[in-house]
Amino acid sequence: AYPFRRPEASEMDRVREIRRGLGAMAVGLGSLGLHEVDDHRSTKGRKHPLWRLLTAVVSGIAAGCRSLAELELLTAQMSPPVRRALRLWQRTPDTTLRDLLVELPLGNLRKLLYKQVRAAHRRKQLDPCGLPCGVVAIDGKYTSTRLPDDTYAQRQKDRSWVVRTLSASLVSARAPVFIDAMPIPKERNEESAFQAALDD
Repeated sequence: AYPFRRPEASEMDRVREIRRGLGAMAVGLGSLGLHEVDDHRSTKGRKHPLWRLLTAVVSGIAAGCRSLAELELLTAQMSPPVRRALRLWQRTPDTTLRDLLVELPLGNLRKLLYKQVRAAHRRKQLDPCGLPCGVVAIDGKYTSTRLPDDTYAQRQKDRSWVVRTLSASLVSARAPVFIDAMPIPKERNEESAFQAALDD
C-alpha cells in the first residue's frame, strides 16, 4: 500500500519539506478551537475524535499536502516529537478523512475561521500595509470534483462537476489572508450569491 512502501529519494525530500512546516502549527492549533466543532457522526464505529481528524487536515494543508493520500503518508511518517506536539498518535487513513470531509457541516468551520480572523485582528496582524484602510476582495473560485452532491456540485457541459465559492481575501494586509469562503448553492450563480457573501 502507498503509505507503507519505502519512499524514493525525491519523496524523502518532499516528506522533509512537509515536516518543516509543522513546527508553527503546533503553536497555533491550541487557539483554533477545533474541540468546539460539533461532531454529527454516528457513534457506531467511531475510532478518531473529530478534533484529531481536523488537526490532521489543518496540519496537512499548512504543510503543503496535495491530496488525502499524501496526508495519510504524512501522519504515518511523523517523528515522535511532532506527534507529541500535534497529538496525532497514529496514522490517519485517507478514507476516514474523505468520509468526514464530505459530510462535515460548513457553518461550524466558517465560525472557526471567523474566530481566527478576530484573534489576528486583535493582535494587530491584519493592519493595512501601504494603504490607509483595510481592503477586502471578493472573488469567485471553483474546485473540480468527481463526487457530485445535491447541494453545491454543479454539472458542467463536459459532464464534470465543480463546487464554487465566493472567497473573501484581505488584500491590504502584509500577508493577504482569506477571511471567509462561502459555498454557492448549485442553483445560484456568483451574482445572485454575492449579497449573502457580503452580509456574512
